[in-house]
Amino acid sequence: MSATMPRPVVIRLIAVIVLAAASLALYGFMPAYRDTGVTVLAPGDFGAWSHDASTSANGGALTIRNADTGRIVGAERRVKAPFARYVRLRAELRSSDVILGANAAQGGRLLLAAVDFAGHVRWDLPHVLTQLKDSRDWAAYSAVFAVPEAAPELLLAAQLHRASGTLEMRNVSVIAVTPDRAFTLLSRSLLVLWIVCGLWILFPLAVSARAEPASAGVILVGVAILIATQMPDTDKTALLQIMRDVEHAVARPFGGASVGATVASAPVMHELALMWHGIDKLGHFLMHVLLGAVAWLAFRREHPVLVLVCLLAFAGSTEVLQNFAIGRDPLLSDAAINAAGVLAGSAMVEAWMRFRRSRR
Repeated sequence: MSATMPRPVVIRLIAVIVLAAASLALYGFMPAYRDTGVTVLAPGDFGAWSHDASTSANGGALTIRNADTGRIVGAERRVKAPFARYVRLRAELRSSDVILGANAAQGGRLLLAAVDFAGHVRWDLPHVLTQLKDSRDWAAYSAVFAVPEAAPELLLAAQLHRASGTLEMRNVSVIAVTPDRAFTLLSRSLLVLWIVCGLWILFPLAVSARAEPASAGVILVGVAILIATQMPDTDKTALLQIMRDVEHAVARPFGGASVGATVASAPVMHELALMWHGIDKLGHFLMHVLLGAVAWLAFRREHPVLVLVCLLAFAGSTEVLQNFAIGRDPLLSDAAINAAGVLAGSAMVEAWMRFRRSRR
């Protein structure tokens, strides 16, 4: 697109909306993984789980109670990792009267983490199935986790992390899964179409960059946002790997009980991940503020409604594209943050231009 936005922009806008709808439909309704038939852990009793005095196993259910919000209580179990690259963790959980402290990492949760040959738990990789922060009735939870090649074991851990109340768990299973071929083919085909559409959109912008420097700014900021969008989750949290030594240094068992310290160290990494999570949200907003500002300058001669529609379409599409990134999922809240960013950036530039005109 140039400083005078060409009419084919409407066609490009429609193409983006169609691709976004197709992507959401694919990831929303078609299963990405299928079971291999290899059961790593079958539902059963919790007799093989290690736990402290605050946890009781009654046949097919495990109950964790905590009255001290300054403690971490729970249970854990290690299982042999399968040869498959992915496993699906399923469990039914119920929480009662959970009261949180001041930290957002607190609450009741179920974790599944890989353990490397050195015995280090890979808290730097995605490992949280769910986190309950209030009273919830029985509900089933399921998620797929990647298994690194250098991981002979998997660690399952249920805990109340510095939160009082009761957490109950039953029907816990871990099953080896593999990516569905049909889903993979459709996903890669859609990704190719997204790339072609992106180049189609960028071409007129690149042509107009000489005449309108702000168009070059739109390209640079837009490409930077797209790169961040496709960055794997493990790369985004690579900074947390530096804290592994801190993790092991501060690890401690549940209230002095016999349960291993590895589970107690999980909140340390999770709190760091939450800190990064906040920085990530701020980055979402500021990058889209910048995009809105430079786009409003580049397309100031165009109809403002059309410019805003295009900016909002881009803000939503970047979130849809996270379906294609490793370990990333689109969030409606992030899309709202993106939209707020482009609107704020556009509004600031518009206010500045009106102020200049009034001074003249």
